[in-house]
Amino acid sequence: MTGAKLISRCSFAFVAVIALCAGCAKTPQDPNDPEDGVWNPLDCNAPPGVFLAPKVQITAGPRDGQLWPGESATFQWKGSNDAVAEYVPYLDSVPVGSRDTVRSVRLVNLDEGRRTFHVLAYYRGCDRTDSLPEVRTFTVDALPTAIYLSPRLHTLEPGQDFSLDIKAKKFAGVDTQRVKGLRIVLSLPTTVTYLGLDTLGAAGYLAQANGRVFCWNTPPPATTITLEMARTGDPPTAPPDSGTVARLRLRAGLTASTDSVRVLECEVFNGNNNLLRNVLTRGAKVQVK
Repeated sequence: MTGAKLISRCSFAFVAVIALCAGCAKTPQDPNDPEDGVWNPLDCNAPPGVFLAPKVQITAGPRDGQLWPGESATFQWKGSNDAVAEYVPYLDSVPVGSRDTVRSVRLVNLDEGRRTFHVLAYYRGCDRTDSLPEVRTFTVDALPTAIYLSPRLHTLEPGQDFSLDIKAKKFAGVDTQRVKGLRIVLSLPTTVTYLGLDTLGAAGYLAQANGRVFCWNTPPPATTITLEMARTGDPPTAPPDSGTVARLRLRAGLTASTDSVRVLECEVFNGNNNLLRNVLTRGAKVQVK
């Protein structure tokens, strides 16, 4: 083999190795710009570690950890950069709006207790988002001493079974002996079917202490439900301030409607069988879509 041929073959092998190595080490190109050899961090196809996840900054609304005195609240937010185009807000991990460019939401009919809110952001046409969004946790404290139904609003499919809790709240400030008896009359819309009533789970408000609980209610089918409850024995020294008294089991109608379950009568008694005054009552809405 001549020196020229040897040099030629060695040169070819060297070029082939260089090409192979260059192919292995080549930075993936941005498919939106073949001239650019570097990924755009805002591109939805960018690999992990390069992709810049769209984020949201909440700019208005209840603060994290705040005791919120209202039954409604408005949140506002903005994207982390100009490429962020669409958002989905969530209350208690449930979407409260569709994916949109809107940057605010008004939440109404908020239930008492702890609520969490966050927003997921998206670049247009991209489904990748921030896996650790900013979360606002706040506590709704809008009711005084009350017997009320919860949740305030049920949005259901036709024929769907659901439940409403009868709850007590803030009786400590009214009477040191707390609730020892309750009589409540509820009115159901004709679009809702009454299936039954469950009294006092392990965490039930009236189930505290060692007393027995008595309950009578109208058997289904019914449009007016009467619940009478009493507790024997002394109340515990430090009973909870709020809790579930009983749970209604219901079924939504088969056609679209918006109706209410109303409290027609409510009497609350203390350990001396005296009627407690200034007790607020509140019903709930049932929406079938």
